[in-house]
Amino acid sequence: MVVALTATGFLGAGCRARFILPLWVNFIGTQATTWGGKFAVARRRPEFIEAVDAASPSFQRAHANGSIAVDGFLIYVLALDLPRREQPFEVLFVGRFLHRGERR
Repeated sequence: MVVALTATGFLGAGCRARFILPLWVNFIGTQATTWGGKFAVARRRPEFIEAVDAASPSFQRAHANGSIAVDGFLIYVLALDLPRREQPFEVLFVGRFLHRGERR
């Protein structure tokens, strides 16, 4: 959510406001899919911490679902303005490493 909010500010300030609505459709769609999957699968959470009680079922890598969707969309928006044909690959390659570093 923080990345989407920050990206909204940068897209608005950078004269790319046309990408704000698709960004949020992407984010909300990913969240709906993730939460729908959580309740459709209804997997019990592991019982490793007694003091913590979660209200939703477990869904492995649910956090990665939303982050890769938003980050992938932002990499796409950045790659649109590149002058050379081979540069989108470079942006995706670097973006993937930035994504991994951001999530750790």
